[in-house]
Amino acid sequence: MAAKDPFKFSKTDFQLTRLVAGLAALATLVIAVVKPVAAWVVGDPLVAEVERLAETPADGAKPGVTLTHGSAVTAEFADAGASLWLASIIPGALFAGILIVVLWLLWRLLGDVERGEPFTLANVWRMRGIAWAMVGGAFLLFTVDGLANAYLTQHAVEGASTIFTNTATGSDLLLPGVMAVDEPHRVVCHLDDLLEARGMTLAALADEVGVTVVNLSVLKNNRAKAVRFSTLTALCDVLDCQPGDLFTVTGP
Repeated sequence: MAAKDPFKFSKTDFQLTRLVAGLAALATLVIAVVKPVAAWVVGDPLVAEVERLAETPADGAKPGVTLTHGSAVTAEFADAGASLWLASIIPGALFAGILIVVLWLLWRLLGDVERGEPFTLANVWRMRGIAWAMVGGAFLLFTVDGLANAYLTQHAVEGASTIFTNTATGSDLLLPGVMAVDEPHRVVCHLDDLLEARGMTLAALADEVGVTVVNLSVLKNNRAKAVRFSTLTALCDVLDCQPGDLFTVTGP
């Protein structure tokens, strides 16, 4: 019996490749579209991540909205309308659509390869289609996601007036759906220690300074990306401290 050529796909290899591609498309469609639509239909509250909320000049959550800060800031809408649900679903549906198009083109290309006809004009156009779908789809997804995030932020936070917000970087445009890692820094906030020393709560400080508890929580937990000078001045006035008491830079 002749040994299998390691550089040639067998019929089983083609079948497994198609199975994996099909399962990937199905899983993406279920997670990005079917699951949120089902939650909408049964009347579950809409829970959506709100990007860059800590940098938005806002006074707090709008009525019917609960803001929660964990690894990311999320907004829970108790009675979300159709427009909010669509804003939360469309970016995921777009990503699923792009992935399905790419996988379908690869599926067709594999069929020609299996038949021993890889070098055809149709496959040239399929390869171009895959490239266009990945590059063009990434920029389209970036735009749609930014508009959707801004729309959700406007309806979740009092005073938010942003029309586009997206924290994606160049790597996200090349690999849509992959979350960017924040730039590292060595600044440490000592707000917790200052509050304890003065016997003050975070809520009381938020009232005195004029910012939201959520935003101060972001700062206290060392998740803030920037601080306005006006906010820093207000913090120092209320806490009777200097910027060096509030922040230090750790060694490299």
